[in-house]
Amino acid sequence: MLAADGADLVLTMTRGHLRDVAVMNRTLLARTFTLREAVRRLGAVQRTPGLDLATRVAAAAEGRLPSDLMRDDPNDDIADPYGTGAAAVSRTAEEIDRLVAELLTHLDRP
Repeated sequence: MLAADGADLVLTMTRGHLRDVAVMNRTLLARTFTLREAVRRLGAVQRTPGLDLATRVAAAAEGRLPSDLMRDDPNDDIADPYGTGAAAVSRTAEEIDRLVAELLTHLDRP
């Protein structure tokens, strides 16, 4: 059992991480997004009063095919700054911070 098994939304930093989640529990695939993909897709979901997170995540996942998710997409990946120095770590942290803040605006009450 994974800690994410009961989650409405699972976020990863890369498509590789997303595939790892799918291998561990295929049922999580419809609720798992890279952080960049989640921001993009949840931002496109119509904000309807009373729509819960699980329903919004399901709407964001519409049209995704498992085969699409198995392909690499560098536009969805956040670069791993490990071993690249403080400046790269700072840029990655700033990117994650910005994306999480944007995601939170999409997850706010409809």
